[in-house]
Amino acid sequence: ALATGPSGQIHVVPEDAFDPSTFIPPEAQAAEAADAEVVTGHDRIQPGRLAASVFRMGTRMLILFWVLSLAMPLLFADQLVQPFVADIYLEDEEDAADDAGTAGVHAALTEDASGLPQLVPFAGESEDGAEGMRLPDFPGSCEPIAVNWPRAGSFVPRAMTANPDGTQILVADDFNVYVGTLVERATPAPPPRSAQEQVGYAWDNAAAIAAGEHAAADIAASTRPARALAALRGLAGAGASTGHLQVDLLKGTHCRGLEGQTFRDVSIVCGAKSDCRIIVLTERGRKLVECPYPAALTGRSARTGAPAAPEQRSWDVAQRWLHPSRDETVDSLAASSRCFTEAYRHTSGSFKPAAAGCAAIGTSSGRIVEMRESTADVSRLIPVRILHQRAHPSSK
Repeated sequence: ALATGPSGQIHVVPEDAFDPSTFIPPEAQAAEAADAEVVTGHDRIQPGRLAASVFRMGTRMLILFWVLSLAMPLLFADQLVQPFVADIYLEDEEDAADDAGTAGVHAALTEDASGLPQLVPFAGESEDGAEGMRLPDFPGSCEPIAVNWPRAGSFVPRAMTANPDGTQILVADDFNVYVGTLVERATPAPPPRSAQEQVGYAWDNAAAIAAGEHAAADIAASTRPARALAALRGLAGAGASTGHLQVDLLKGTHCRGLEGQTFRDVSIVCGAKSDCRIIVLTERGRKLVECPYPAALTGRSARTGAPAAPEQRSWDVAQRWLHPSRDETVDSLAASSRCFTEAYRHTSGSFKPAAAGCAAIGTSSGRIVEMRESTADVSRLIPVRILHQRAHPSSK
């Protein structure tokens, strides 16, 4: 027995009381096994390796998914924003189309300003080369117009337009705008062939020179306005032509908003009081610039106290709606005179595309899109709706 004190403390502990070998099997206590290595198998099992491997693989998969989620919007942005719609096939019914008068009308699947798909009909040559319905020609016969260019060799016109009345023509090259009034000059009479005609021709000339009317007649004939809308468009009932049409192009007024810019297209908007403004589409179709029209061609005189020209305005054309995969750009411009604000007191009229239908632009993909000012930023033009879809660009 072990001797214990009053508190139960063992004062004398035998040597084999807590000998670790007491828990070892008896056969392991032999003398020859005293120095042998104890094999438990724990050095080969590694119980924590499986859990560590699962955690490491899960972490790597999570990192991979994070990287893919960040890369997909950047690499496939154009494909992700397109709606998932089925292909639309149109079956040609020649008999029904001929009866309805719509033979040759094609359709294209495109999207509106909000990105939703829509089916837009178009006429003309289709993408596969098939001949479609053609627009009717202008009524009347064609009439040539003699043009005096501002320069002989280096002048290369890029765009042309006319005012709503058809009496003034505007032509733009890469860096300048040229305007001119369409006039009708008298065609010189052919020389007389018979003796009687020679006597009459000489008598008429002598009488005109004596009365001082010959020079006045030449001046009046050279400055007489053209037969305006009817003559330019060849409408019936315009009257018999007494001369030939001619326009002398002169350099337009200076516009600070166009400094350092190259031009792509031009348009003219006019008011009811002869005020006009020039709208210029700059290179790459990113901006519209409003410039004053030459005062000498608007019918106003500097002595009448005409209102001062307004501040030159410009609009940035929104670009995010263009198709980046097709390298679509803005190529052409059309502006409506209905959106021309009239002069008020000491200010001149100006173009204000606040409503739909004020401006339309054509793209390199053949889309004609209606534009208007943004309500949040009046210096920015945003698309409203697609007016037409053609198989070829609008500028061709």
